[in-house]
Amino acid sequence: MKSLLLKKVFLSLLIVSMLSIGLTSCLDIVVPPTTGTVNIIVSGDYTYDLKMDGDEVFSDKPEGTYTLTNVPIGNHTFEAIDTWGASWGYDSETKYISGGMNNVYLTPPYTP
Repeated sequence: MKSLLLKKVFLSLLIVSMLSIGLTSCLDIVVPPTTGTVNIIVSGDYTYDLKMDGDEVFSDKPEGTYTLTNVPIGNHTFEAIDTWGASWGYDSETKYISGGMNNVYLTPPYTP
């Protein structure tokens, strides 16, 4: 009687072990993104230097959409500065960049 109980316990443990090993291989491990993509959308009639966190990323660009990839997740400051200087046109936006696609809209006003 004792050996029959031991066999049942052993078989039960064996079945539970095999199921747990088999089912854990079915799990998908999702790694959260660490970077995102930013579309800088500039509106205006002149040409601009575009900056992210004080570093120039595009130079002498007309209005349009400019894409930055692999931007670290977090807050970043984007600027559009008229090529003749900030007194001719300037706009900035600080935005939290998440994984995936992010849009930043800059519209430097003409201020002679």
